[in-house]
Amino acid sequence: MRALKILVIAMGLLLVAGTLGLAFVILHRLSSKPPTTMAQIVPTHGHADITLPAGTHLVGMTAIGDRLALHVQGPGGDAILLIDPTSGTILETMELHESLTVPQP
Repeated sequence: MRALKILVIAMGLLLVAGTLGLAFVILHRLSSKPPTTMAQIVPTHGHADITLPAGTHLVGMTAIGDRLALHVQGPGGDAILLIDPTSGTILETMELHESLTVPQP
């Protein structure tokens, strides 16, 4: 009977400790800085026109640091355009080509 009392008390203490730990984690996450969003990366002032090469259309877009990567598809195939979002200038063009063989590491 005594072992049962000790077991019940120990489990009760574990429940209280778990609840306090969960409350601490929730409060810590609520008070921490939110993750950086696209609106914080790209300056909100000014205006930049981005002109895609003729015959291409936009397939996808993502932010990489302070740059914008556009996946475009055109008659010549797919390409990735690395763009400065503040000025709209194309910094780098990476053409994507299919390979008939898989490169070995």
